[in-house]
Amino acid sequence: MLDFQIQNGELCSLEEALYDIFSKSKCNNVLDESLTALETGDLSHLVKEELKCTIQTRRLAKGQDELKVDFSEEIKYQLTEHEQNKIIRRREQNKMAARRFRKRRKQNKKTLSEIQELECDNDAKMDEIKRLREEKETLLKLLNDHLLVCPGIQTTL
Repeated sequence: MLDFQIQNGELCSLEEALYDIFSKSKCNNVLDESLTALETGDLSHLVKEELKCTIQTRRLAKGQDELKVDFSEEIKYQLTEHEQNKIIRRREQNKMAARRFRKRRKQNKKTLSEIQELECDNDAKMDEIKRLREEKETLLKLLNDHLLVCPGIQTTL
């Protein structure tokens, strides 16, 4: 390693300085993690190890037992045939439910567009009815005005 540090008035490598510091410590893994952190540049393992060391030191100072933490890999559990069949059935049910949902959503969109078209058509017809009623009223008024001028014409309305 090319990094150097002055310790006790002497020039020494950073690894030697770390060894001097952590060899006095009760946590042996901190030195290893420090060297690994220097090599890789990743400090997360070092921080975790220092935290574990601090917790252990405090527990021992309080007279508690040493805390053993084991982060072994999780054991893969083999599913039984019944459990595998159950998962397969559930996936199939889920696929069918998703298919029904998509079909229902598509049908709802189609129904909604039909409803909007019918409402638009209904509004147009209501406007036409209103216009025709107004035209009828206008024509009836014209007829009544004409009958006042020409009283001899009898019309059944």
